[in-house]
Amino acid sequence: MNPLTDVSFVYISRLASIIESDPFRVEEWYRSACIRELGGMTAKELVKQGKAGLVIKFLYSIRRGERD
Repeated sequence: MNPLTDVSFVYISRLASIIESDPFRVEEWYRSACIRELGGMTAKELVKQGKAGLVIKFLYSIRRGERD
């Protein structure tokens, strides 16, 4: 991982932990859950492509109750 990817992972993980309190499940989600709304890619894949902002917006929309 590069430093920007590391920072994105930490930030996204913290956001996701507000939604899901189990750290294992947060990490599993980050690495392997395909996000249909974001082209079926995982958060990890999106971050590697420089699209961490999309994942962050996605998580904020969940927090606002706009999606499940």
